[in-house]
Amino acid sequence: MVTLFTFNRAVWQFKQKDIIEKFGYYSEKDKRQALYHSIYPHQAHPSGFEVVVDKNGNTLKLRHCGVDIAVWSIYRLVGALLYKLGKILFVVADTRIGDNGREEFHYNEAYLLDNPSEERFIEAFEKSKVCLDIRMHLKEGGSVRNHGTGFRIKENELYLLFDTNKRLL
Repeated sequence: MVTLFTFNRAVWQFKQKDIIEKFGYYSEKDKRQALYHSIYPHQAHPSGFEVVVDKNGNTLKLRHCGVDIAVWSIYRLVGALLYKLGKILFVVADTRIGDNGREEFHYNEAYLLDNPSEERFIEAFEKSKVCLDIRMHLKEGGSVRNHGTGFRIKENELYLLFDTNKRLL
């Protein structure tokens, strides 16, 4: 999975601390209350969370049992995508450790991915190709540590977001 971008600004409908306390779980490994989930649209998640694309409202919603927990403007998400990934050089390579102990690469394919589009981004969400990663926990003093809600896609499906897919190698 590749993180396309993270985005949290003014999306939460409740205090993040309350969300973690209500919907989170105790992480025995880290000894803290946490909320880390990867959620795909149109796929049931054991936590009760779901991701909904609202085309009429131009929003993406994180819901729990029908209640909106966070709401993102699709325009802001596409803006983040354009800002972070307006153009990508995607390279496929084999790797090995050489005689000198250093990693070596054999480049097999290279693609220029250009012109990410709003339609392709929304379509990728609707087809459950992009997931939403909630990544936050409570620190020892009770404050929230939010690593940023990640929007992620499988590396080999990255091309789905772009109008231009030009093979270079």
